[in-house]
Amino acid sequence: MKLRWRCLLLLLIPAQAWCQGGIGSMPFANPALLSPALAGLVDGNFGVDITSRTRRATLDETYTTSVVSIGYPYYSQKLNGGLGALVYIDGAGGLTTREAHIQGAWEAPLGRKVRYDHLRAGFSIGLIQLSVDNPQLIFADQFNAGTGGFTGVTSETIFTAGESTQPKFDASIGLVYYRTQKIKGNQELNYYAGFGMHRLTRPNLAFSDASDLRVSRRLNVYGGAKLRLRSALDLNANFVFQQQNNSELLQLGAFGRVVFYEDGKLFENESAALLFGLNTRLQLGEVPLLNGTIKRSGLESMAPFMGLELARTLQVGVAAEIILSDNSLLTSSYGGLQVMLSYLIGGKTYNRPALPFPTF
Repeated sequence: MKLRWRCLLLLLIPAQAWCQGGIGSMPFANPALLSPALAGLVDGNFGVDITSRTRRATLDETYTTSVVSIGYPYYSQKLNGGLGALVYIDGAGGLTTREAHIQGAWEAPLGRKVRYDHLRAGFSIGLIQLSVDNPQLIFADQFNAGTGGFTGVTSETIFTAGESTQPKFDASIGLVYYRTQKIKGNQELNYYAGFGMHRLTRPNLAFSDASDLRVSRRLNVYGGAKLRLRSALDLNANFVFQQQNNSELLQLGAFGRVVFYEDGKLFENESAALLFGLNTRLQLGEVPLLNGTIKRSGLESMAPFMGLELARTLQVGVAAEIILSDNSLLTSSYGGLQVMLSYLIGGKTYNRPALPFPTF
């Protein structure tokens, strides 16, 4: 079998990971992955987001995704916007994806009368590279339908250990509209919506110059609303729709934030906050699987989430993914775990209207 077809079989194994693009169980843990329009959009003077997600795909294979992103907002009389950068590493079935991107965003001046409404556009440029690890390589002919694992012996010619593609140029664009709170303590509904279009250049990630293995463009559409109450509780609901190639996923989330204030004075200095919520993922449409069956639409998984925020500076959280699909590739799965950390510089003294996005 030609080299490009061997590469294709490799990509069929972690197909869902490719569609997710590292977003994982909690889409807003690294907002820059959703859209470059969210670059530098943080409730502070500088932000760092770190996530690590481990998911057991089968009895034999574990997928791990790690993302580190930074964001810096800038404001002036003439220009508002933000800068960001992210590093993304994903290991799935002996195939490792490495990416590095820089991002920029610009906010359109809508005028003082609508100063609580914001329209923001962003772009991202970067490099993407694939590498293979021989001991972990798996192919379609190794799949064992009886055990749900990849236990057979492949007839394919194995790549050289440590072989990598040349870094390929990649680009993304995005747009977001959001509304911020007018006055602290007001009962308001602040909403947001946006999109990100990724893999604009469709980089060729084949291991041979004679082959063509171009990645499909990926679309993320997201939105939601935060209900601010006249109490220490905020509520947030959101959705993320992802489409790449023939795969479509829909994530629905509901989250809460209970704030503890210094000296018990509401809407003054925050000392800590308890974060909680639930995110669900649904497969839309039908996707063919390696064992010849069809993966049909329906609820695929849910991920309960708990987190803690200290003085609007340090946030830590954990989401445990529970597989609900009756798909044969997933019934033997143990779900997954996503650990998140966010650090804001200047978060406690940040006096601009708080963003409506959910924490994590």
